[in-house]
Amino acid sequence: MKQKAIIFGIGTNYRKHKSKLEKEYQIVALIDNNIAKQGLNNQTGETIYSIDILNKIEYDRIIITTLRTIDILNQLLEFGISVEKIISIERQIDIENYRKIYGNYLPSKDEKLCSSVCRPSDFGKIPQWKEWGLSSDHRKGWEFIYIYQALKEREVLKMGSKGLGFAVGKEPLPSVFANEGCDILATDCPTEIMDIGWEETNQYSKSKYELYYSNLVSKEIFEKNVKFESIDMRSIPHTLTGFDFLWSSCALEHLGSITAAKYFIERSMDCLKPGGIAVHTTEYNLSSAFNTQNYTGSVFLRSIDLIEIYEGLVNQGHSPEHLDFRLDNSRFDNVISFDSISRPHFKVYTNDYIITSFGLIVRKREK
Repeated sequence: MKQKAIIFGIGTNYRKHKSKLEKEYQIVALIDNNIAKQGLNNQTGETIYSIDILNKIEYDRIIITTLRTIDILNQLLEFGISVEKIISIERQIDIENYRKIYGNYLPSKDEKLCSSVCRPSDFGKIPQWKEWGLSSDHRKGWEFIYIYQALKEREVLKMGSKGLGFAVGKEPLPSVFANEGCDILATDCPTEIMDIGWEETNQYSKSKYELYYSNLVSKEIFEKNVKFESIDMRSIPHTLTGFDFLWSSCALEHLGSITAAKYFIERSMDCLKPGGIAVHTTEYNLSSAFNTQNYTGSVFLRSIDLIEIYEGLVNQGHSPEHLDFRLDNSRFDNVISFDSISRPHFKVYTNDYIITSFGLIVRKREK
């Protein structure tokens, strides 16, 4: 049975996709903001309504066909429409093209994590998110369970293991790892180079006590197992060595450029013991393998950047897990958010790109 859809934007782009839309959906109404278009169109026999029709008709989806996606999206959100009901023709085409290149992932409970794109289906393989109080409809929750599970599978989360966290913000992971018996050095950037927005959005820590989660670890174990330092990821002290594992969660893309992000990944390997494990998550560009956001406060890595990082690590003798760019095509995975608060929140449309997360797992060379 076809979903009931309302088309928003009755122009050239709608005419171009009309036959395809009519095959996939039951079109129940047409909307346009242009008053001159509203009413009965004698040439096509179509009746075109104003946005007020949304209060008078049942529908499953609103499909934006105009190229002014963001303007229409904001109008719909202000009207009280859930972002989960909204689809943009242009943005969906980006995702469809991506899937044609990389294909779809079929979840399997038994396989180990590899270096992969964020996939909502991973929550089905990793139950810890429930214990930690994370949300299963947000990519930040995915990043935390991905890092935890990658380290757990590689058997470095155990009594006496030494772990190093970069730009930890207010993450639960230091508490989680301390409760596993690990000795943790949690770090965040020095105050003088901190982006004020991080503190305003509760993503920055000045002391270890801002990392304490009483539901995840006892105060006694936390005090014993967690230390804190201010560290600039662009200039890691050479004294930071001998760790069994390290991690960073969506931090390396804030170092000023894609080149700086690549350098950090390679430089951080020096902090590990031979055979140690590094796990990083970062923002990843689904829209283009070529154009991206670079030399800004937040850069978006592309598949070509991750392939270059992978090859560089291999050339240095390290063993990164293979790269898997496939999306899982789940219900949540097909929704694109247009703001920071919408749920589900696995793919985000920002600055003309569709962004998600990518996880990279690397084992340091043995000698």
